[in-house]
Amino acid sequence: MRKIMIATLLSLACVTCAGAKPMEKGVWINGFEHGFFTEEEVKETVRDAKTLGVTHLFVQMRKNADACYMSNYEPHAKEIAPDFDALACLIKEGHANGLKIHAWVNACRIWRANSMPTDPNHIANLHKDWYNKTVTGEYTSEEGVYIDPAIPEARAHLVKVVSDIATHYDIDGLQLDYIRYPGKSWGYSDYAVEKFNEEFGRTGKPEVTDPDWVVWRADQVTKMVREIRTELKAVRPDVVFSVTTIAWGSWNEDFHKTPPYYYCYQDWYRWVREDLIDLNVPMNYRQEFKPDMAAQFRKWTNAYPKWNAGKPVYVGIGSWYNSAADAFKQVKYVENSDNDGYVFYMFNKGKCRDALLEYVKSGKSETTEYETVMAKGMRLLERNQIGMAIVQFKKAAELESGAASPYVYLGKCALKENNKSQAKKYFEKACALDPTDSEAREGLEALK
Repeated sequence: MRKIMIATLLSLACVTCAGAKPMEKGVWINGFEHGFFTEEEVKETVRDAKTLGVTHLFVQMRKNADACYMSNYEPHAKEIAPDFDALACLIKEGHANGLKIHAWVNACRIWRANSMPTDPNHIANLHKDWYNKTVTGEYTSEEGVYIDPAIPEARAHLVKVVSDIATHYDIDGLQLDYIRYPGKSWGYSDYAVEKFNEEFGRTGKPEVTDPDWVVWRADQVTKMVREIRTELKAVRPDVVFSVTTIAWGSWNEDFHKTPPYYYCYQDWYRWVREDLIDLNVPMNYRQEFKPDMAAQFRKWTNAYPKWNAGKPVYVGIGSWYNSAADAFKQVKYVENSDNDGYVFYMFNKGKCRDALLEYVKSGKSETTEYETVMAKGMRLLERNQIGMAIVQFKKAAELESGAASPYVYLGKCALKENNKSQAKKYFEKACALDPTDSEAREGLEALK
């Protein structure tokens, strides 16, 4: 139903931009599932990416301290034939078709299985002294095994891996993922505890919530980001350095009270302010059909431009988590925000990719005049330009005579003007068109 689509698209959360602008569009392709394991898969992925209309491919070249390319430091990924250089093939095919290739590198997580890798040269076997640990000494999280970013040698290894890629491949960008701790009770490697105590003149293990310990651990992740950026810009200053950042849980006005910071010590607000990254790609994965999650998607999407110190933001959309129609509802919200682009996760070969392509080919992904007018009205309402907003909502009502949403927002405009009698008429009209419209009912209840 048209009304449901617009009510979700233009929820009570605010649209912040002055007008829709051209979007950068990308997809993530992970290294665990088919999508670039052979030359044929690479060509198919490039072809489908062009059909979808994206220009950025973020392709996972390092999953768990392995390599989907010819690495000088880590073992070849078992999913790919030993003589096949997936990254070289992606660059060749991608560039020939006008696509930009970003090498996606998992940073701190080095293994995700329950059993350790069989290759004795894998760093999970060579360097157990690099493991991140919990306060109780455990080293395997739900996500797998992590290195502790506080350990200089562990950071130096990752710097070498990144430099190796940037030196030998004509990539357009390099992206870090898992650049964080597994959770708030982590960071207790022997080295980290000893170093922290040395710096603060303490003994024993710090409490998980100790404010100094929280900041110190966040600083260790920032050190890793800084060292990688320094090396990357030294060898390839033209490469775009991006990070996939966390957008878990509830948004908060204070970034330091959000899960990215207090739960996994990923201070990406600092990274953009200190020019440590070129591009922020937050993983804003929310299921659109759940109202509370849809609202959080919008709150986080609205927050990025305020927090990003002028750096571009491509909002990560969980297309595997949504129907194609719902994924494109989120796209349309991003397009009417102050953000710079979006990236779908995921675009590996399979149902998710097929659904996105089918939706685009059907023409349903295109923004209608009604949706554009409603979005414009919302932006004007947010800026308290009530008279101009009313003009847009009345136009939307003419474009879609059976839609309740224009009357809901006309009611809100009337309330802004303290015209309660007119607001009541608009809300009643919306209820008559769609008795299930919760916003219209809530508006009437508030007027009693």
